[in-house]
Amino acid sequence: MTDDTAIIAGNAPLLILNRGRGETPPCQEAKFKRGDVVKVRRNQAVGHFPPELIVLVAVPPGFSPDDALADALGEPRPVMTQVGSRAITYILCREGDQKPYHCGEGDLLPSGKEPVEVGAARRETEEEARAREAPPTFDITDGRNRYAACPGCGTTINMGLAWSGGATPTLAVQCMCCDFRGPEIAGPPSPDTDKAAFDGWNALPRADGDSQ
Repeated sequence: MTDDTAIIAGNAPLLILNRGRGETPPCQEAKFKRGDVVKVRRNQAVGHFPPELIVLVAVPPGFSPDDALADALGEPRPVMTQVGSRAITYILCREGDQKPYHCGEGDLLPSGKEPVEVGAARRETEEEARAREAPPTFDITDGRNRYAACPGCGTTINMGLAWSGGATPTLAVQCMCCDFRGPEIAGPPSPDTDKAAFDGWNALPRADGDSQ
């Protein structure tokens, strides 16, 4: 069951009320059209919005923005909706942002940029949300991941990940100058194993008391 559904229960058979899907009426008088890139005014009402947004749909006067958003997403219209504005408003979006934005025409300015193609809009799935919120996969080759100085000889170069031999190989950061090895990490090769070895190395105490 979704937020777009109302249920009436009792002695009678269960009834599910749903307003169904619809199509937002065209707004010929709208200054901006679907796909237009617009600037957002820096005023009290919308100053917290991103500085640039993309028009998803123009909402005619008197038409509920909740219905317009549902229509744009191809979803059933919600049972409870906002009352439409007396003036033209817009549902806006931006790439990589799942939040829709709603404001009046007077809050927007032309950006001077070419319109963009807006494909079929839909809500983010739970799986997509989890993937988006998950921390990025650790990449040992990323130049931002810097090894701390070697606790053995003090060099700041010529260090890298190296597997030990034996029946149960372990991974550690090893100094190629003096062969000093950091904490040994067991486990199959993976970004998590790389990160554990990297973090273990940088956490080691050093002669000057420095560790990262």
